[in-house]
Amino acid sequence: MLGQLFSALRGSQRASRVSQYLSEGLERQHRGDLDGAMARYEAVLEIAPDHVDALCLAGSALKTKGDTRRAVEMLRLAATHGPDRAHVFLLLASVLPLPQARDEAIEALKRALALQPDTPALQLNRKVATWLQDAGCADEAREYYDRAFDITPEDALRLARVTVVPAIARSSGHIREIRDRVAADAAELLSRPLRVSSPERDIPHTDFYLAYHGENDRPLRELLAQLYLHAWPDLDYASPHLAAACARNDVRVRIGVISKYLASHTIGRLMQGLLSRLDRTRFEVTLLVWGEPRDPVATALRHDADRVIVLGGDLHQNRQRIADEQLDLLFYCDIGMEPMTYFLAFSRLAPVQCVTWGHPVTTALPHMDYFVSSALIEAQGAARNYSEELVLLPESCAYVCYERPPPPRDVDRSRYGVAPGANIYACPQSLFKLHPDFDLLLGGILRADPNGVALFIESPPELRAGLERRWREPLADVLDRIRWIPRCSYEGFLELLAAVDVLLDPPHFSGGNSSLEALAMGTPIVTLPGRYAKSRLTFASYKRMGVMDCVAADERAYVDIAVRLGTDRAYRDHVKRGIAEASPALFEDVDTVRALENFFSNAVARARRQGPLRGTAAAAAKEA
Repeated sequence: MLGQLFSALRGSQRASRVSQYLSEGLERQHRGDLDGAMARYEAVLEIAPDHVDALCLAGSALKTKGDTRRAVEMLRLAATHGPDRAHVFLLLASVLPLPQARDEAIEALKRALALQPDTPALQLNRKVATWLQDAGCADEAREYYDRAFDITPEDALRLARVTVVPAIARSSGHIREIRDRVAADAAELLSRPLRVSSPERDIPHTDFYLAYHGENDRPLRELLAQLYLHAWPDLDYASPHLAAACARNDVRVRIGVISKYLASHTIGRLMQGLLSRLDRTRFEVTLLVWGEPRDPVATALRHDADRVIVLGGDLHQNRQRIADEQLDLLFYCDIGMEPMTYFLAFSRLAPVQCVTWGHPVTTALPHMDYFVSSALIEAQGAARNYSEELVLLPESCAYVCYERPPPPRDVDRSRYGVAPGANIYACPQSLFKLHPDFDLLLGGILRADPNGVALFIESPPELRAGLERRWREPLADVLDRIRWIPRCSYEGFLELLAAVDVLLDPPHFSGGNSSLEALAMGTPIVTLPGRYAKSRLTFASYKRMGVMDCVAADERAYVDIAVRLGTDRAYRDHVKRGIAEASPALFEDVDTVRALENFFSNAVARARRQGPLRGTAAAAAKEA
């Protein structure tokens, strides 16, 4: 009995010290003394290593300190020791880095919802839906939007649900179903009044994946633009400075260049050559960006600009800041890859507004005046695919002023896990680019070349799983020769491009940036140009070089060209020499910059004579 009393006393004293340390830690954390708070939480954990509250508080303090790795470790431990506590999983989801740990964050939120249904379930279901859409899990994302709608039937939830589209389509028939569903949902919402708040909060994604279906995107994008103007008439905003800008006759034209991706990203690399070479006696360049520069490309781009405006906050704040710049011309590098610039582009913020092929589909937005493309890219009659006036740079210049990437220091085929002597075909593209039509081409190549191996780069697990499900039957006999390689650094990616025998350009959405990089390495890319610009960028490079050996006229020719390149080394070397000799025409092409300068000057001069090309977005939408 006495031993039990002493044991109880010691337990009471430990509990008292734990309570004291937790209280002191909380008090210090509230004061901002995070090191002092951590010292108290660690003291608790020395006494009770599985104390869930101490682990959670320590994780919270470490998150505030910016020590994400240790914060995640603490909260994973807390989840192990407190598997029945919803708040532990909510904290864990808030700390996990995205997008790297998106799957774990989604599971943590699902656990929190299951454990405590009276948690703020509307917000959590919406967040799960958003993260699932980002991960390419459209069916499940729509289910969570429906759950949120069942809790609170908000129109914003139905609007967000419209453009929840699978990243990987199961078949061409599935693509038709997806597009029909989007059109039907949009038309239904367009037919009735809607009560919403703000688009950049209500719509956390764009219609991005529709572009990969190999279809004409103009009708659907016009329908969606009408829907968003119907939901948020305030999107139709016009800068109060337009008249003053049109009346101005400065020697230097004020150009704003805007994108969230002006960094070490496809968009940043595509823009680098232009921004560093624009004639500063004729143009003043303002870069409109988000966040701090975190890589050499972002730093170089900002260094090359005359002014840098760092945007942030909500849509209204951003468009006011851009309007206050009183620009002559606003140049969107891409529209449709993320919500903020998409919704900004509904407004008239400069007398001239244009977009180029960073995301190579029409915007269908009433205030977007020009789509800047190239005669090398576009097929005959392409203007009808665009709501904007289509501007074509001449064939006498490249379609982009691209900095030639350096050759890799080392090329080691063995690191890709293929047998010596195997013929390596690779498609190093994002998996959502792989249309179901690609499957037949891939199967045809691997069946015709028993010594062939196809390499793909690992993507989020759900995307790979969706593709493997689609391949299970039609490619059953060649699946053992399809290999997955880990994502790699930029230098590692260039090495991959140089190491493989043949690159496979996806039909319906070709490589752009990656094709330029591959051709700089001298590696042949088999391509099948289609009707739309998004399928013709690699073709445009070959056309510019005058090397057409790898351009297929149809699916059978695509397979035949790829297999000949893969199996006939002498022929492959011949084609590679031709690419190497002609590829300088693709890089550092100053004539491209001069052509764009002429377009900028002429477009601004036209606006100064005539005013902005279009009326209000609402009027244009009614006409449509």
